Amino acid sequence: KTASELSPYLEMGMAIRHHAYFPGYELGDTNDGLAERAVELHISHLEAMRGISEQHVTVHIGLDPDEPVDAQKAVRSLGRLVEHGSRLGITVALENLKHGPTSNPSTVLDWARRSGAAITLDIGHAVSCKQVQTGECTVPEIIDLFEDRLQEVHLYEYETDVHHAPEDMGILGDIIVRLIVTDCRWWTIELNTPEEILRTRNLVVDHVAATCNHLKN
Repeated sequence: KTASELSPYLEMGMAIRHHAYFPGYELGDTNDGLAERAVELHISHLEAMRGISEQHVTVHIGLDPDEPVDAQKAVRSLGRLVEHGSRLGITVALENLKHGPTSNPSTVLDWARRSGAAITLDIGHAVSCKQVQTGECTVPEIIDLFEDRLQEVHLYEYETDVHHAPEDMGILGDIIVRLIVTDCRWWTIELNTPEEILRTRNLVVDHVAATCNHLKN
């Protein structure tokens, strides 16, 4: 969104973080020219968001799982964004995806460390990724990996072609219990309707309250 589009929310005192979702602009593109074009677009986004609400932006690598990603180029490009963001006072975070190289938690952590990026954990992507679906790891174990760099969470239950809200805390319960003891306090409920968002928020708040009471007892 542009600054003018965000202004009504900012005038209400709402804190806003930024999401650089640019399909077709791949930071790790195997074509040097296209990779550079992607870096330039992301840098222009950093410049545009400077001074507007929360100085934190989430970026993506491997949005198109059918297109190859050059790992070394991806890390270099991400590092350039981190450096440019640092000069502007902006934190750049890499998000895990459902498919592709950044669906692998170990890859996300490696690329974040090598580039200096923070991490945004998308819970629905993590629940739906191959490593979790095959039992190679659990989402709480992914949180263990990401914890030192974790600065934002996108919260919903799982993803198909859309984001799905939880009906109960059967899947998210243990994840929330693990998240609540991290230092990450920015959780965005990524759902489509106010009703889904509010119901999910209530489920999470009630679960956290019940868990805390249980721990106290």
